[in-house]
Amino acid sequence: MKRKLLLSSILGFSLLAGGWLNPVACHAEVVTGQAAIVNGDMAKAKQDALKDAMRSLLEQKVGVQVTSETQVEMGMVVRDEILSRSTGCILVNKVLREWQSGGVYCVEADLSANEKQIETTVADLKSRLQALGNQQTSRSTLVLAVSGRDENGNPKPIESVRKYIQARLGAQGFTVGADDEINNYLDKQTDLDNPQVGVEVRRLARNSFSGANAILRGTLTTQKAVRQNSFYEAMVHASFEVVGIDSNLSDSFDDYFTAVDADKDKAIQKANEMAVSKAAESLGKQALSTVQTESQGADRLLKMVLVVNGMTDRNTQLAALRQKLGGLRCRIIRSGFMGGTLQMLVEANGYATTDDLSAAICSAAGLQPGDSNQNAVGANKLYFSY
Repeated sequence: MKRKLLLSSILGFSLLAGGWLNPVACHAEVVTGQAAIVNGDMAKAKQDALKDAMRSLLEQKVGVQVTSETQVEMGMVVRDEILSRSTGCILVNKVLREWQSGGVYCVEADLSANEKQIETTVADLKSRLQALGNQQTSRSTLVLAVSGRDENGNPKPIESVRKYIQARLGAQGFTVGADDEINNYLDKQTDLDNPQVGVEVRRLARNSFSGANAILRGTLTTQKAVRQNSFYEAMVHASFEVVGIDSNLSDSFDDYFTAVDADKDKAIQKANEMAVSKAAESLGKQALSTVQTESQGADRLLKMVLVVNGMTDRNTQLAALRQKLGGLRCRIIRSGFMGGTLQMLVEANGYATTDDLSAAICSAAGLQPGDSNQNAVGANKLYFSY
């Protein structure tokens, strides 16, 4: 059965807030948290582990109040809002114990939830959401076109994550449309960089949502989910792009996120939620600009897949290449390794031809033109080698 959904953030939030406005005294609880130790940075790992403990306590407080799917997704938005604003809703009374388990940093902390302060924060957030809702117009609808991939690049169900994305963007004043036909189409694709995929998604979006003027498309790819003693460490690659349906105006987000949990699926889910939270925060203002200027038109930007072979030090060379591309007015939309080959979908501004772009990259990054693959399918590609 085909299903379409337009999420109204205000309705969902009003249901949630009504169950929360019964303040009780602060109550101390002992909560544990975990975080991956990245590049030996113990201080950051401890900070992230404490934040994980605070996140867990907030989820408990919110979870008692929610009773429907809409409330669950909006409850997650409330949790993120409180954590990001440092409002004092959750207080760290004392770190009781801290230890290292392989590559995971663990803390046991005495925390207090200030439910009166939570009530105030909820009321403030509700007022802001209502104000944003009053500003919504028919030009503020985004169509969701996001798919999931597992460690092997195969399609992976992410229905709960899609709902969370809707809730996060809804809290920023957007009406977000989701359609089963679009989701099913994306889940069957093996090459999401193929321009024809974008063309078909635009066609489906126009047919399903006549008032929509921009698409949020992208992928959440599980890079790994490995055992670390008694925990699982999951890494997720988030690659999103907001594209005007009628123009080529676009904004992008590309980053990696790591989370830890005793349960493998929960570790992946945590990493997905972290990725969505950061992506929504980053893309929200940019997306608003995109949907507001969609009708003004824009010159088409040059989009290519850069294929780079011969990398001997992935981390160092990738970081240097990202920096050089930024200086060349090239914005990375998606990136990843296939075997030993780096592939990056980029948007380049100010180049008349692909030859001009190729020459600029070779000169700035110290690359050589690579051998073209005549049998390659999908998006147009430029080949390089170290």
